[in-house]
Amino acid sequence: MQILIVNILSKLPASLVLLPYHLANFIVVTMASLLQLKCWARNSYYFKNIVPGLSDIDFTLFIPSSSPESTLQLFLTSYKDLKKIIPILGEVNIYKEKELPLIEKLINSYELKRDPLLTQNYLRSKKADDLEKIVYMLRMIESDFKSITQRSHLRRKKWTFHFKEIGLTPPENFDLRSIINSLDTLTQEFILSSQLETILSKMAKGHISLIYDEATTIEQMKPIILLYPHRWLVYSNGLNQTEHYLEQIEFNTSEENLILSHIRWELFGLITQRHNLSKESNLSNYLEMIIKFLDKIKGPHQESREALIQMVKDLQLLMINDFSDSKNLSSLPAL
Repeated sequence: MQILIVNILSKLPASLVLLPYHLANFIVVTMASLLQLKCWARNSYYFKNIVPGLSDIDFTLFIPSSSPESTLQLFLTSYKDLKKIIPILGEVNIYKEKELPLIEKLINSYELKRDPLLTQNYLRSKKADDLEKIVYMLRMIESDFKSITQRSHLRRKKWTFHFKEIGLTPPENFDLRSIINSLDTLTQEFILSSQLETILSKMAKGHISLIYDEATTIEQMKPIILLYPHRWLVYSNGLNQTEHYLEQIEFNTSEENLILSHIRWELFGLITQRHNLSKESNLSNYLEMIIKFLDKIKGPHQESREALIQMVKDLQLLMINDFSDSKNLSSLPAL
């Protein structure tokens, strides 16, 4: 049904089918402005890569240090209500002014490029490396897996843009196999493209248990850890096996560097998206697992490891403060 809707919308004038997106953007930005917050659209809306009927609008919200916590909560409550009637509203990344120094150390260069206004006004652009490219593209595959496996022809504009971002020639087709094969020059040091396709197909469908059960040796487990360590940590920790594997596994220098890049992305996401985490989520335990994971990093990356461990501890304090603030706030009405 969605493909049919997208095909119908593609026949209509762009000025007509994009009108709901422009209206949604106006409403959200105005709402933030009324609360003296700064908000803008990023990603596909900013770069004019919207596919009507398929794309949503992601926003960035900047919180000045002078803004009270109640203002943010009011925005989030109102945004949640708006999403019930405007389904094209997507994710909101929240940047608190006082947290910018920490975020700047963590954010992936290619993720930062998807938000030019953030770079222009608040964060400095960064020199990118190939490991950031790998992590960035793996996360893009993870988030867009359903589309590239079921309606890849509708994602041509999006994935052409991603490949150009990282300086690689886009494939002719944008199915999972074509995308993975086109990334081979980046990923071959860590995993064969055929193995990557198998693991991604199962993991992105939520079948990490199948991959986990089939990995009977440490070496078979390693590719899973290198590709999506956040998924592996959650699943293995649920089975109380994280420490068992970490005690036995060894990583070379390149693998350690890739893991560090993955963890930076994960911490960045936890900071800017922590408003989506329920108070019941076992985040404290997850952060402790990340610290234990980082303890495996030795050699030339010791300094980077220690810096990231300190960032995890900083994030733990942010979570404690968030919980304390939320307990002191009464329920807030929507705008």
